[in-house]
Amino acid sequence: MDQIEEIKAKIDIVELVGSYVNLKQAGRNFKGLCPFHQEKTPSFMVNPELQIYKCFGCGKGGDAISFIQEVEGVEFREALEMLAEKAGVVLKFERKQGGGVRDQLLAVNEAAAEYYHFLLSKHQVGGEARKYLSGRGLNEKVIESFRLGYALPTWDGLVKYLVGKKGYKIDLLEQAGLVVKTGENKAYDRFRDRVVFPLIDHRGRVVGLAGRVMPGADEKAGAKYINSPETEVYHKSEMLYGFYQAKQAIREKDRVVLVEGEMDMISSFVAGVGETVAVKGTALTEGQIRLIRRMTRNLILALDADGAGQTATRRSIELAEKEGMYVRVVKVSGGKDPDDVAREKPGEWRKMVEQAVDVYDYYIESAVERYGGAQAQDKRRMSEEVVPVLARIENEVMRMHYAKKLARVLEVETEVVLSEMSRVGRMSVVRGENMSEDVSEVKDRGSGMERQILALLLRLDKEKGEGVLEEVVDLMEDSLQRVVKEWFGSKKEVVEFIKSLPAELRGLAEEAYIQEVDEERAERDLREVVEQWRKKRWREVMESLRKELVEAEENGDDERVAKLRDKVVRLSKKIAKV
Repeated sequence: MDQIEEIKAKIDIVELVGSYVNLKQAGRNFKGLCPFHQEKTPSFMVNPELQIYKCFGCGKGGDAISFIQEVEGVEFREALEMLAEKAGVVLKFERKQGGGVRDQLLAVNEAAAEYYHFLLSKHQVGGEARKYLSGRGLNEKVIESFRLGYALPTWDGLVKYLVGKKGYKIDLLEQAGLVVKTGENKAYDRFRDRVVFPLIDHRGRVVGLAGRVMPGADEKAGAKYINSPETEVYHKSEMLYGFYQAKQAIREKDRVVLVEGEMDMISSFVAGVGETVAVKGTALTEGQIRLIRRMTRNLILALDADGAGQTATRRSIELAEKEGMYVRVVKVSGGKDPDDVAREKPGEWRKMVEQAVDVYDYYIESAVERYGGAQAQDKRRMSEEVVPVLARIENEVMRMHYAKKLARVLEVETEVVLSEMSRVGRMSVVRGENMSEDVSEVKDRGSGMERQILALLLRLDKEKGEGVLEEVVDLMEDSLQRVVKEWFGSKKEVVEFIKSLPAELRGLAEEAYIQEVDEERAERDLREVVEQWRKKRWREVMESLRKELVEAEENGDDERVAKLRDKVVRLSKKIAKV
């Protein structure tokens, strides 16, 4: 048994999934509301025999590893590591070069975060910082949730603690970006007299720190906010502040609200918008979008209302749409940034998020704010900025709606805007094209009724299923037909049989076996669905034969006409008997 199979064997998928989803037993399965999409009626099944899950609403399914990948938004290796730790299995795969250094960096970052958090939450030296944060609406619970900390104004507080008491090396602290070296074994703390925000990745690991200068701090303290430099474990372009804390809300709401800074994120979170994350700056990156896409395709941008924020919003829209995201924009008002609004008027902030506008409304309204004069040059600028965006719209109703809206703004006829949209042409990358790349092509999996027949055949005793076998098997799609024939030719128990199937058939059999079946009336259900499906299939076959017959008659192919007429007659007799 390889290590992957060992881990899967030691993990009970019902217990694992049950730690995320409220499951109730339903026959051989366990049933609950799907964690991957919103639903009111449970369609999410977990089967302990096969150790698999399947949602019959959104289609997602798999084993323990794929569940963790989906629910935690991590790659295969990370999911494997998480389950290995849970199962008590020590993984023996080769470490990437530098793996040991990465572990050390994570450990020293964790130690630094704990030190700063202790100073803020437990030590008297953190009193002023606690008072400051309380004035910003952050209570003890929030400080604990985000593991906020405080850095002393001294130059070597962290150095003394990590090197003097914990035994870490100066060089490692420098590699982690916690200190700045001044000589051999000499360094000073990077973060001084600042509120410290641990930068926690999607797995809950501290990969870096950010610090906000305390009000009234020494002018030499530097910029208002500083961050850890790029390290082996911290890459700003792949980091979203608050993502770890927001994951559950993102899954439940199937959307993410993107703000600029740490305080924007925390204030929004406290105001009840738990699905908020911060981009830490104004430049949304492809890496950050990929991280979001693991959880949702719905992005709400709530960047600052100033000029830089508006520029960042337009840039973020373009990048997000290229990555296949559905984007809306919050019109931030009543404050200079989301932090102000969420703190002062949390109810208003929640309403703003719910009333986020479509990107096309945003582009028009933003252009009006910047160029909205009556001069021809102003209208030209608005047209040049907005028309290429509207030209992306594929739906004709929406296309006409926004053409009319822009026409009213520009004070021209709608036909003029439509003409400009046609002239500009469709952009090379539109949302529909991006989406189509992610749609898996499903081949040869049969109809819903065929899969239901397979589900019932796998649940019933073979003797009870053999009565209908000859009636349906030859009409089934190839892959389903192979599963059915192999099942009736096998002497194995059903679970062992499914596990023994080749990969191209196993998923089909697993999906059928995990379907909800009323075993008390399974035999009757089988006969009913077989009768419905057989009629449907014969009508389809008859229609196909008739088309072929017409074609053969038009081509004067008498021999083929005779054969096809014979098939039509025989099939008509079968249908008449039914």
